Parts: sequence; C-alpha cells; structure tokens
Amino acid sequence: YTCTLVKGLIGSSGWPQQTWSKFVNQDRSFHGRLRLWKEGWWKQWTPQIVLGVNDPGSHSDHGGGNNSTFTNIVISSTGTDIYSSFAGAIGSLKGPRHGGANLAVMDQMQKVIDCIGLDATDEQIKQIIEQILDKNFNDNSGLIYGIGHAVYTLSDPRCEILRQQCKELAKEKGREAEFNFYYRFEKAAIAAIESRKKIHVCANVDFYSGLIYDMLSIPRELY
Repeated sequence: YTCTLVKGLIGSSGWPQQTWSKFVNQDRSFHGRLRLWKEGWWKQWTPQIVLGVNDPGSHSDHGGGNNSTFTNIVISSTGTDIYSSFAGAIGSLKGPRHGGANLAVMDQMQKVIDCIGLDATDEQIKQIIEQILDKNFNDNSGLIYGIGHAVYTLSDPRCEILRQQCKELAKEKGREAEFNFYYRFEKAAIAAIESRKKIHVCANVDFYSGLIYDMLSIPRELY
C-alpha cells in the first residue's frame, strides 16, 4: 500500500502541498481514501476550513536532519529510483515517534476523554497525566504524546500556528469543548513534566494536527 500511495503522490504532483490541493479540488477518489469528501462540499469552505486544509504545510515543516528526510537521503544515495526513496521516507514518517505521532496523540486523548470526560476537573486531568507518566495508562510507555520536542523547548512555532487554527475551526464545527480539553491537557502536561523532571517542554506540532484533520473529516489513513 505504501508504494501505491507514494506513486499516487508523485504522479499527482511533485510536492505534498500541491498534491493535497489536488486531493480536495480535483481528484476526490485518490485510491478510495477520500470517500468522506462529498460533491460540492468545498464550494462552501470558510476561512477556518481553508486554514485547516493548510495544516499539512505546518505539519510537514521540518529541517533536513529529521528521520524521514535522512532516510530519503540515504536510500537515494544508492542510485535507486525516486519511488523507492519516497517509500522508505514515508515508512519512517509513519512511526509514532515521528510523523505518525499525531495518530498516537489522537489515540491517547480519546482514551483520556473516555476515562474522565470533556468536563473533567483540572485535578482529574492532573491525576491522569500522572498515571501516564507512571506508565499506568494508555500504552504504559510513560510518554505523553504531543508534548516535548528534541529541538523546540520553549515553544514549537508550528504548534503555535496550529493551536490558533484548531481553535477557530473547532468553534465553527461545534467542537469547542474538545479543543478546550486539549488545551487544558496541554498546559497540565507541561506543568507536570516540569515539576517532575525540572525541564521546560512544550506541545509539538503533532498535538493539534490530528484533531484538525479529524474535524476536516480526513481519513486516518492520510494523517
């Protein structure tokens, strides 16, 4: 499937953002993965939806030294074809500690919400974060997905942009309670890690990107 996806991406356009534009404006079939897009839906786009659709631009913004880009460089250095290079890079990118982290965030947050609800108190949020850090909740890894970054510590500028876009889109989609919960969880998680490890961390680009994609009815296979 990965090789088929890569060929579709490259065949449609040379760059991911141009390809995404084609997804939502022309090729609505794209291997049957965009079944949720209905005829004429984009004609009623609002500024908030347009900002959300631009999310892949912020989400894909990385320097040249990240895992998937490095993988692409290594594979292409053998002289193989571009499809193989991109397939390897996408294979790297889908990992939960790289580009696939937004899926890990979505799974984590859904479990948290199922457990304590969107109207949970600050104390309840703090307690479940402590359980995550103690490896007693979610996947028992002790990791809070979407919080922390190897380079960004004070703030992730991509997350700053996506948070605002997510807030505006949530208001339009009637999902403000969900966004507000994410925001409260973000602040509580940062405080908990700082208290425990005496380091300052921030939410990263993956914390809100999955929620934005979900509000746009984008299939999880395309995250």
